[in-house]
Amino acid sequence: MSQVAAYRELGEWILAYELALLKDGGSPVAAAERACQRFYRRLSPLVTLGGSQAFLARSLHRAVAEFPFLEGVQAGPTAEECLLGLDPALNDIDATATTAAFTAVLSHMIGLLVTFIGHELTMHAIREVWPEAYTSRPAEGGLT
Repeated sequence: MSQVAAYRELGEWILAYELALLKDGGSPVAAAERACQRFYRRLSPLVTLGGSQAFLARSLHRAVAEFPFLEGVQAGPTAEECLLGLDPALNDIDATATTAAFTAVLSHMIGLLVTFIGHELTMHAIREVWPEAYTSRPAEGGLT
């Protein structure tokens, strides 16, 4: 499995997990906000709040190439407001496209974190937030 595919699979899992926690009335947008809040809170001690914001901003920027409707969405300044500009950006966008877009954002964030802090530390941080998460080691193709 390629790195990109492994990170996308993990991003899908995280978004689906957060969506399941919201139960009835939960939306992919609410699940994405919740996942980003949890990422911010866990990563801030490692890379500071500003670093967490920078990782999310870069992840959003990278996802815009595939999902142009994310253009107006910005990384928020706090763990309570991670994603800004969602309402205008997502008007008339269906749940399937929204889910795919936020999966891309999460997978880019995972990939960036691996680049900057390494695979082991990234996966450890993810398991601290989502203990049930399975994580791939792209180079080995196995699960860790």
